[in-house]
Amino acid sequence: MPHFEKMLYDNAQLVAVYLDAYQVTGDDDLARVARETLDYVAREMTSAAGGFYSATDADSPVPGQRHEEVGWFFTWTPREIRDVVGDELGRIVMSTYGVTERGNFEGRNILHTPRPRAAVAGSLGLEIETLDELLEQARSQLYESPSSWLR
Repeated sequence: MPHFEKMLYDNAQLVAVYLDAYQVTGDDDLARVARETLDYVAREMTSAAGGFYSATDADSPVPGQRHEEVGWFFTWTPREIRDVVGDELGRIVMSTYGVTERGNFEGRNILHTPRPRAAVAGSLGLEIETLDELLEQARSQLYESPSSWLR
């Protein structure tokens, strides 16, 4: 079963490993993952006073908001994605993150990257830089969406 709780010490160690691997290989994807992880820590695990939270709750990232299913707030359906980012951008998000109607976890989707971004870009007829820009736009909308916190 997936574990949805996000631990600060895990993320800190992952960043160090990804940056070391980037320095050795020069693979820009490794640097991108490190940046995205640090963005997550800054956005979700840093208090307004500047300190860090030790974890993000597995039940809900919003105090006082609960759902019966652990991890529900970290999963998506195709409809929820399209409702937030629209049909065209939704198609790109779903293709990139392996989202299906059936889902990969209890009828919902844990976003993951089953194919390399270059393969996704090619299948969508996009340059990889364009795909990255569109995904950044979509991620921003998904993170900011009230539906991602209050569904």
